[in-house]
Amino acid sequence: METVWLAWVFVVVIVVGCLGNLLSLYVFSRPHMRTASISVFLCALSFVDLVLLILAVPTFVAPYEQFWEYGRLDTRRSTFLAHVWKFVYPVNLTMQTCSVYVMVMITLERWTAVCRPLQVRACYTPRKSAFILLIIFTSACAYNFIRFFEYRLKHTKNFAYVTTWLRDSEKYWWYYVGYYTVLYNLTHFLIPFSIIAVANVQIIVVLYRSSQTRHKLTGQQQREHSTTLMLLCVTMVFVSCNTLPFILNIVEGVFPNVFVSSGEDDILIANTMIDISNLLVVLNSTSTFVIYLFFSRKYCQTVTGLFNLKQQRPLRYSFMT
Repeated sequence: METVWLAWVFVVVIVVGCLGNLLSLYVFSRPHMRTASISVFLCALSFVDLVLLILAVPTFVAPYEQFWEYGRLDTRRSTFLAHVWKFVYPVNLTMQTCSVYVMVMITLERWTAVCRPLQVRACYTPRKSAFILLIIFTSACAYNFIRFFEYRLKHTKNFAYVTTWLRDSEKYWWYYVGYYTVLYNLTHFLIPFSIIAVANVQIIVVLYRSSQTRHKLTGQQQREHSTTLMLLCVTMVFVSCNTLPFILNIVEGVFPNVFVSSGEDDILIANTMIDISNLLVVLNSTSTFVIYLFFSRKYCQTVTGLFNLKQQRPLRYSFMT
């Protein structure tokens, strides 16, 4: 599946996603938006998605041979990819960890707003939200620091390459089984996705019951519910786009050599699934600003104000409507 058209699909999606997340960073960093804790989380999510998309260029796009000068393809490509695997890959994983747990916090904030509305302002303030994000980032860096030791960087006269170090499942089986497979799947899929699933089910139940008595809701409650519906869509897209990577990670954990030692047809299928998985990861980081534009009038008005020469008054109502 390593074709020119797929490589350019990645490029287009990444460019659109970078522009969209830059736009979201601008919107959620405005003074009238920073007063809500959810805006702090969404600003962080936009930043994380932006970094993931930038890192997707060396990780997902650069390996395609079509982007390398013919004649020096092997040496330049080998040297570049060796440095990507050694230095960029761990940073990418760190930002993925941040992305997962920012989504968990967005879900928990919405759960509190819908299921415990009297407690949300006490539990989540912009300052507390920023402190939570600092903890997430620090923990993600600490958790993924060991990833820098998964490969060794080797140099020859003309090019560089990597050899497996901790990723060697035979020499360091304790790392491969304990950290790379069991712990990673627990911390990045099973635990966070379970929290997201349980919280979202309760949110949907409460929203359904509220919809039957919508005429009794205050304007603030209706705006909170509208915000929650929007973020439910963001969460559903996140879960959908990360399901295939989760499955492939489980398969690789159980069968370490499945993507390298199978038959030719099996390797082709595996590479195709990996390409689709990578594309879904990129689409997830690109899709959020589209959802904001579709659901949030306040977001749209702020974007309109960015391109409008007329000075607009600050918006003082809640995040949505």
